[in-house]
Amino acid sequence: SPKARRFFWKDHWIEVNEILDRWYQARPDPEWPLANYFKVAGDDGRQYLLKHDQESNEWFMGREW
Repeated sequence: SPKARRFFWKDHWIEVNEILDRWYQARPDPEWPLANYFKVAGDDGRQYLLKHDQESNEWFMGREW
């Protein structure tokens, strides 16, 4: 079975229905560390921009709409 993908935002879990786009920050730069970006569709009908910082292995919310 496929691995579940979800994230915790504003006091509840949001399941990722689909990855709509994905891109990379490939060049190391002090202002822009290496990162993966994901534009996803949540099960709540909203879209989210998620950032995975490869150096710190942390996730960040970039935007929701």
